[in-house]
Amino acid sequence: MSQEELWNMHPDKFREVIEAAHKRMVQYPGDDKIMGEWVYLKDIARRKSLAVTSAEMAYLQMHPEYNMNKDAPKINKGKAALYREEHETISTRLKQEKGNFGLLYFNAPNCGYCVEQSSILKFFINKYQWDVKGVDVTRDPDAKALWNVSTTPTLLLVQRSSGESITISVGVVSLDEIEATIYKAIRYLKKEITPEQWNVYEFQKDGLMDPLANMNTGKGNNQKY
Repeated sequence: MSQEELWNMHPDKFREVIEAAHKRMVQYPGDDKIMGEWVYLKDIARRKSLAVTSAEMAYLQMHPEYNMNKDAPKINKGKAALYREEHETISTRLKQEKGNFGLLYFNAPNCGYCVEQSSILKFFINKYQWDVKGVDVTRDPDAKALWNVSTTPTLLLVQRSSGESITISVGVVSLDEIEATIYKAIRYLKKEITPEQWNVYEFQKDGLMDPLANMNTGKGNNQKY
């Protein structure tokens, strides 16, 4: 086949051709003609891969609505800016919602992990002034079954208006993880997001990081294909 025929061949067909050549090369590695055919086909595959990557980069440059650099920055300063925006969003929302939600903290006096988690939880309480009710499972063993808790420490978020709850953490987790998970759980319990949007922040809604946004750009682009 000519180079042009191979270059424009359907990928499934080309895969069949190159796989067949690879098998012949493995069977007869000392045959120069067969080895040459294999190397030739592999070189075409390499250059086609480069061409596809380059064409995609050129398309994104001409269509900035698909550019992920703002939503998922690559350089450290951009990542730092995104991190600040995420944490400011979390902090603001948690302060707003402290009267609408509470935390149940399941622990036990003989639990070494609970000692560590309790010290971390104190930072959260001091920062947001949330109500956190401790539940000693050795004194109230029925609470574990009532709230479907199997281990300590466990932290549950409870919505006051509905009584709905969701597990925030099991075991020892960082303050950042507690904050981020509570933020996401609040949005989920308030029906602001679906499970598919669990990791979507408010400022990312309908953007490129929102999997349920407009499939083209998230900005109302009605481009047809």
